[in-house]
Amino acid sequence: MTPEQEGGYIRLLALMWTTEDCELWNNEEYLCKLSRIDRLAIALPLRCFKVSSKNKENITHKRLLEERAKQDEHREKMSKAGKLGNKIKYGNKAKISLSDSKAIAPDRSPSSSPSPSSNKEPPTPLERGIYSKLNKNQQEQYMWRVQNYRGACGGKDPDVVTKQKWIDKLLAGEKLIS
Repeated sequence: MTPEQEGGYIRLLALMWTTEDCELWNNEEYLCKLSRIDRLAIALPLRCFKVSSKNKENITHKRLLEERAKQDEHREKMSKAGKLGNKIKYGNKAKISLSDSKAIAPDRSPSSSPSPSSNKEPPTPLERGIYSKLNKNQQEQYMWRVQNYRGACGGKDPDVVTKQKWIDKLLAGEKLIS
């Protein structure tokens, strides 16, 4: 693969990881936009993906599904260990408070290692569950908009207020991309 094709392949993998089922719509024009490579160059990276067994209109990646399953298993194992440790330390008296539950990492963390959180920003639409209210097409428009923003701003994420405006537009039936 050329560096351009490799970059597009990695970008598609990263975008797949952000979806709940590790799948993307199998539309060549759409995938070209997401990967930021042209139709001629995308043919080789697309050979690395397979058609989803759940939805024949989507593509997925075998290794990505394996990694997701490993992470889910690891998260479940750590959750059980934490609950056991809590039970040993506090007995049956312990209850998880609302403030404690907010400190727990969201389910789809890209890394199993903890990261420091010094700034107290309001929760993102994804963390508040608003993202899940969008249909598949709206979720793809939202992710496309976030990726374009990152590309234009040197990899910087849009702020929470901007993301919320995009979600509100989508819920109102407006399109973010044409």
